[in-house]
Amino acid sequence: MAAKNGRLLLIEVESAPGNGVFVPVGGLRTKSLKINNELVDITTDDSSGVRELLDGGGVNSMEASGSGITKDTLGFDILREAAENNEQINCRVTIPGDTYSRVYTGPWLPSEVEQTGEYKDSVQFKATLASAGAITKTRIGA
Repeated sequence: MAAKNGRLLLIEVESAPGNGVFVPVGGLRTKSLKINNELVDITTDDSSGVRELLDGGGVNSMEASGSGITKDTLGFDILREAAENNEQINCRVTIPGDTYSRVYTGPWLPSEVEQTGEYKDSVQFKATLASAGAITKTRIGA
């Protein structure tokens, strides 16, 4: 796989509930997506001392995070307000690829939004979103 520009990894929020229009969380400089799969150990005495795991068992979840410069954008305002109210919002995370990009869409809950400011520097923020239901994965041709 060829290297991809980090700007192509996007975290977007729905501009209004249910309208299907997504806007970027403005000011992001660093972004990530983590896919978590909880393991279910089914090892028994019959496993010959080798751990066995249940295929497809456990809880699957995702976590999207980012940090950057605080800007007064619609996307950041929606994210911050959802965190203040402990509310789920629809988000879309796009991961670039060679033959196609993966797009993850669904309900997310902001588990953290932090803003910091230092003397003679811009106001910075970091945010973490936790998947809060079924996330749809689609592929978009590159």
